[in-house]
Amino acid sequence: MSRYLCFEAYPIAFQEERGWNAGVGALPFIAVLVGVLCGVGIIIYFSHTRVRRAIEQTGHVVPEERLIPMIIGGALLPIGMFWFAWTSNPHISWVPQAVSGGFIGAGVLLIFLQGLNYIIDVYRQNSNSAIAGNTFFRSWLGAGFPMFATGMVSLADDTTFRFFPFFWLL
Repeated sequence: MSRYLCFEAYPIAFQEERGWNAGVGALPFIAVLVGVLCGVGIIIYFSHTRVRRAIEQTGHVVPEERLIPMIIGGALLPIGMFWFAWTSNPHISWVPQAVSGGFIGAGVLLIFLQGLNYIIDVYRQNSNSAIAGNTFFRSWLGAGFPMFATGMVSLADDTTFRFFPFFWLL
């Protein structure tokens, strides 16, 4: 859910609050992309070490092995969101707020991809159905969040985001 709210918050933070145009206001998403690429690197490293070793020793991966990168992502995502919220004041340089996107991108990717891998490892034969259910639920969230995210962010004042950044973790 936080992923959809974050993608709605970026244009508000950089275009409406800082007065940037749509082209320049989208550039901070590059930091999210860099974070996603770092998350991919963590997953590749993890797959080449622990997962490969587990497959060679036992022939399959214990589903809970997938949770270790999710724990890393579970730490990076709130760090990035708190950082984004605390630097949302237009009087603060745009750089720290943009850099926080790297942590958000890595956290979202690590949680999302390893979550799907966990579903596959747990449900093996029925993993297609489990992933379909997961995708169906995420699609409903993705369709619904843009309808109220902008209004929710607009109603909250700047103090809410700086001092209560857990509001972003909804």
